[in-house]
Parts: sequence; structure tokens; C-alpha cells
Amino acid sequence: VYFDDLTITHRHSPVIQTDDYYPFGLSITGLSGRTDNRVLNRFLYNGKELQTDLNLDWYDYGARMYDASIGRWHAIDPLSEQMRRHSPYNYAFDNPIRFVDPDGRKALSPIGIVGHWFSAARTVVNQMIDDSPMNEAEKNVARNNLVSAAKSRKNYIKAYNLSNALDARNELSGRVGGAINALRHSLYSALNTQTGGEEFAREIGEAHEQGDSGQKEYLYEVDLHNNELGIAVGLENPKASINELTEIILDKIKNGEAQFIVDGKVVESYMTRHDNYFSKRALKDIVLREDEITDSGEY
Repeated sequence: VYFDDLTITHRHSPVIQTDDYYPFGLSITGLSGRTDNRVLNRFLYNGKELQTDLNLDWYDYGARMYDASIGRWHAIDPLSEQMRRHSPYNYAFDNPIRFVDPDGRKALSPIGIVGHWFSAARTVVNQMIDDSPMNEAEKNVARNNLVSAAKSRKNYIKAYNLSNALDARNELSGRVGGAINALRHSLYSALNTQTGGEEFAREIGEAHEQGDSGQKEYLYEVDLHNNELGIAVGLENPKASINELTEIILDKIKNGEAQFIVDGKVVESYMTRHDNYFSKRALKDIVLREDEITDSGEY
């Protein structure tokens, strides 16, 4: 393929409509204009729709109508009791350069609007955390790391379902203290390291282990060891896919780098070449379920 004759032409599209405003929203006639025979855009000042019925030219803000020609509302502010020092008909506290009224109820600064949205989003996320099956220690970590915590929950489902899938396919065994347990903990921590960083992965991993009050001390220590193994794998392979991470962890289990519990004692992990090979091969066929934990781990 040759590109010797390649040329690129940039054709500017015609300007269909321009709108400039005085601070309170009145259109500047000399600077505004539109092309004939085009569909008129009526969402203008602050993105609000201009209502031209009866030639009123009022903007619909939702809670009430705004008249840009006089810089005033034609209805009293529904939240006027919260702002008794200001007229209930003023727009943006008479300072539209600094403030904007997003819905006709209360003027906010741009920073205030972002803060309002963030506060609302935080409330929703915190409610999701409260309703989640996480233990209290995990919830405390999650509240201080909202984005990483949201990803961590997905990581937990992936790690749990992938280990369940290998178990269901009879490729691995040992849900408590064995290969399945080691893989699940290491993979969960590796994924958390990729999405939330080393510190978060360690904090959420330790918090997760604190949730089982009936867990024996040696099993707790084994799980923490396998968590650290996963963190190291995640740090060394920040861009690896979940299957690639799983293959690396399976090799480390085979090489004795993870820990098992056998007859109440902590031992180095082990895995036959047969189990290692067929577990890796099974990864290619697993259709991993990522929305909820299932016994089969698959759809």
C-alpha cells in the first residue's frame, strides 16, 4: 500500500448559530446571529430553553421562569426562607459573574455546584457501602477510598468466581487453607493493587480478614501471607489481564511461594505439574461472571 498521493483537506463547516450575552443573559443582538433555513437551537443562556410563546422570551429553569431582559424571576424563590437577606426575585444574588442558578431554586458558585454534586454522589455511594456484605472494617476502608472500593468489590467477585470455576471444573481443590483459598486471596490482592495501589490493597485485604471472628489465628496469618503474595504480583504486573495474573499465581503456588493449612499446620504451597497445566488450560474456556458470586463462577 502506497500513500505518496495522500492529501488531507480540512473544510470548515458553516457557522449555523452564534449567541453572545450580557452578564444577566440578555442576548447581544450585534454579536448574535443564525443561518436561515436551519433548525433553531432554543437551549441558550446557561443551557436553558428559551420560551418564545406570547413573545415573552423567558428561560425555563425548571422551578420557575427567568426574564433575562430585567435580570429577575417572575415567581418567588421556593427556597427563599433559606436566603432572607436577598430578594426572592433576584437572579444569582445580583452577581451572575460569580454565581449561577442551576434549577431556579438556589444560586451556587461553580465550586459549590461541584461540591453539591459530589456530596450527593458520596451519599449514594456511602449508602451502597452500608448495604454491601462487607464487614465493618472493610466499610471503614471503603469510605475513605470510594473509587478504589467500588473497583475492589468487582475484583472480589472476579477472584472468587474464577477460583470457584476452577473448583467446579475439578482442576483445583482446597477452599479452606488450600490451593483455591490461596489463589482467591492472592488474585484479589493482585487486582486491588492494579486498580487501587499497594497501600489500598493491603488495607482492604487486612480488613477483609478481620471480618471472620471465628477464624483461627494461623489461618488468618496464611491469608495475609497470600494477600502479600498477590500484592507483589500486582506490582510486578500492573497491566496484566486476570488470566495472566492467575497463571503467574498458579506458578507461585506450584513453586511453594504461597501457604496452605494442612492438618492444622502452616506449610508451603504445592501443586502438581498436571494440576498446574490443566488449570491454566481451563482459563481459556471460563466465561467469568462479574456481577455476582456463583458456585460455578461462570454465566
